[in-house]
This record gives sequence, C-alpha cells and structure tokens, in this order.
Amino acid sequence: MEWMWRYAIVVVAACGRVDFDAIAVPPGQGVTASGLVAAGDATSCAIRAGNAWCWGATGTTLQPTPVELASPTGLVAIASGTFSTCAIDAAGAVWCWGNNAAGELGDGSRAPSSVAVQVSLPAPAVDITVGGIHACAVLADTSLWCWGGNGDHEVDPDDTSSETSPVHVLDGAAHVSAGEHHSCAVKTDRSVWCWGQAGGQIG
Repeated sequence: MEWMWRYAIVVVAACGRVDFDAIAVPPGQGVTASGLVAAGDATSCAIRAGNAWCWGATGTTLQPTPVELASPTGLVAIASGTFSTCAIDAAGAVWCWGNNAAGELGDGSRAPSSVAVQVSLPAPAVDITVGGIHACAVLADTSLWCWGGNGDHEVDPDDTSSETSPVHVLDGAAHVSAGEHHSCAVKTDRSVWCWGQAGGQIG
C-alpha cells in the first residue's frame, strides 16, 4: 500500500518527481484512503504526516514546487479544484484555501485566502470533493452539503445562485464526487444521484 501511494504522488507531479516518503493512511473517521493526494485543474496537493503540501496555481500565487501549509494539521483527506483545495482533519473539520470568487472556500465570503479557513458544517465530515469552483462534503450523519459556484446547479439542484456557505443537498449519502460543472453522490442504498450541467454528465 505504501509503494502505491509513492507512485501516485509521482504521477500527479507530471513534469517531475516529487520526493515525498511513502504515506501511510492516518487514523480518521472512516475517511476513504483515496483522499491522500489531489490533482485539480491547475493545482495539486498531497498529505504527508498529516500536513498539506501543495504546488501549482493556488489561486493566490503560482508555486512551482511543493510548499507545506503551516496549518491545519492532522489532515486525513484532501481534494483540489481549479484554484482551490479543501481538506478534512482527524476531527472531521473541513478546511479550504485558494481562490474564492464564487464562494468555493465556504466561509461565507468571496475573499481568496492562502491560509486555510474552516467551513462551518453541522457534523464531522467523512468525504470531501472539489469541482471546478464548488465543493461538497458528506458528513458523519450521511447528510450532503455543497458550496461555491452554482451556475449549472452543481451545488443546489433548485437554484443557480453561488453559495458562499454550505447548503444541504440530500441525506443518506455515502460518497460524493464533483466534476467541473456537476456533482454525483452514492447513497447508502448504493443508488447514484447526480445534478448540475445537463450535457449528458448527470445520466
């Protein structure tokens, strides 16, 4: 398993090797192991020893080599979008940083931040995804919440206004994944639900 993670990080770098040590899955609240490395449209991040290392266009700066975020620590999952990244810590708190023009940091503002800001959610998160300019999280109570750009209903199926704070989408969720302009969730009954841009990607 450790060799697989080392290989994955090398692939994400694309234009060169990123010399991290092998990463073991840290203890969390049922967070899936696939969240240890993230490749967005213009930014990439990885978790090493509970800390986030990111490189690329972060939305606030261009970083050609990996740089470690001072906080938060104890991260167990991470996901990147076009210019923003969100992560879950061991307590289930969600943290986001980067561009925020559409509210994709989920802190109620549109101000970009190179420092991680906490997303206010009603329960600990167990899964996180970041699309182009939106993000979604599955919570421990199986509720699903999304925030950010919503021009194609990728955050809220019933609205197209950007959401700078999380909005409740559905219950009974087990996993969520976001594309550029749509989102899909797997429920605990194994049914798949999608919403957003209707160009065939929502089935």
